[in-house]
Amino acid sequence: MSAKAALEYFREHMDLGDYLAEDGQAEMVWTGKDAERLRLQGACRQADFELMCQGEDPRTGMRLMLRDCGSQRRVCFFAQVSAPKDVSITCLVGGDRRIATWWKEAVAETVREIEAVAATRVRKGGACEDRVTGSMVAAIVTHEASRALRACGIVLVRDLMRHAHGPAGRIISFPFLLR
Repeated sequence: MSAKAALEYFREHMDLGDYLAEDGQAEMVWTGKDAERLRLQGACRQADFELMCQGEDPRTGMRLMLRDCGSQRRVCFFAQVSAPKDVSITCLVGGDRRIATWWKEAVAETVREIEAVAATRVRKGGACEDRVTGSMVAAIVTHEASRALRACGIVLVRDLMRHAHGPAGRIISFPFLLR
């Protein structure tokens, strides 16, 4: 996804408080080894997300990329992890709060698995190869229901479905990782 598309997605869904933000009840949070390196923790603010998409460290303004590929540079992909329906119902209707803890652990482990194979493109001497970095920046939000189904502007139903998603990827390329 390009920086422009990622920013539009963030503005449309998180800043305006629609489905992803669940009227302020859900919060997108930073995760990943590169987020730790950059000391990005807690809530993912739009201004910080925008700077990351532009290839700048939100805290220092330092350039994080070796080269700028312009407006078509892919900064991230959007991923989703969903719990089985019976897990969602047991947690949300049955009230088993242990599942909420297990869910957080499962999402964190999934992020680590994806991160373990994260790569960046290295173009040198006419070659184009992928180099595994084993690190990424991600911003994840978890919610408990699907998008509202609407007809003629009226909300018909929201399906119980615990799931997490958000932008993830090699938003940045640390020069010392690529040498």
